[in-house]
Amino acid sequence: MLLIDHIGRKRSLISGIVVQQISMLYIAITLTVETSLDNDQSPSAKRASLGAIVFIYFVGIGWAMGWNSIQYLLNAEIFPLQVRATGSSLLMCFHYANRYGLSKAVPSMLLQGSLKPEGTFWFFSLLTFFGLLWTWFLLPETAGRTLEETNGLFN
Repeated sequence: MLLIDHIGRKRSLISGIVVQQISMLYIAITLTVETSLDNDQSPSAKRASLGAIVFIYFVGIGWAMGWNSIQYLLNAEIFPLQVRATGSSLLMCFHYANRYGLSKAVPSMLLQGSLKPEGTFWFFSLLTFFGLLWTWFLLPETAGRTLEETNGLFN
């Protein structure tokens, strides 16, 4: 929380998104290039596969740095006081419905008859890129502002 207050919500979110973006791109490229998942891989393919496993953890680190922590802060800051409880409740309902939907969709996306693993990571990499554009161009910085100043940003 201190880091987010120090560097700002927007910069923290962008940093987390970039970590996720790079990680998902690496995984997508590795899965696209290295189609064989048997034990007869070359040493470089094994290292690339190990790197993809490591980058799965970096996706989680990027999520924790960005969307996972910032969503709760922004949710509490962007609504005017008279609609804050209702707005925050609706956003949290949307958030958890989205998480539920993803938990049901991703296993199907990973199947060979669907997007397959590489297509799934290309899809989420693209989605993350659009999230980066949205954050960069449309999300105002709210760190260090009063609630009244924050309300003025959205008018």
